[in-house]
Amino acid sequence: VGIISALVAALRHKDEEVRRLAAMAAANIAVYEGNQVQMVTDGVLAPVNDLLKSGNEDIELQAARCLAYLSQHEDNKVQIARDVGIAHFIQLARSRTQDVQILAATCLANLSTVRGVSASWG
Repeated sequence: VGIISALVAALRHKDEEVRRLAAMAAANIAVYEGNQVQMVTDGVLAPVNDLLKSGNEDIELQAARCLAYLSQHEDNKVQIARDVGIAHFIQLARSRTQDVQILAATCLANLSTVRGVSASWG
């Protein structure tokens, strides 16, 4: 089992502290461009997207940080827009915390460069 597969499992763990630490690890690993496409390919998007709705501010912050890094890579942008959804980032931009708002705006800025994505913002 590779590190990213193990991370995906930890992001889905029943224990909130495990999920928090996994989200932090995912965000830290996503900093490196060489990991970004592999993370998306190995299924990080679905559990990270779920964590954005966890109700735990720290988990939501780390999940948003992870997506902000992943959305920098051209090869990930269309899949993130499709799987996470532009509307979800717009909703996050209205978050109760400024840090999550900034990260959501970063994702929107990154995804706005994809042809046809910004046209769907309505």
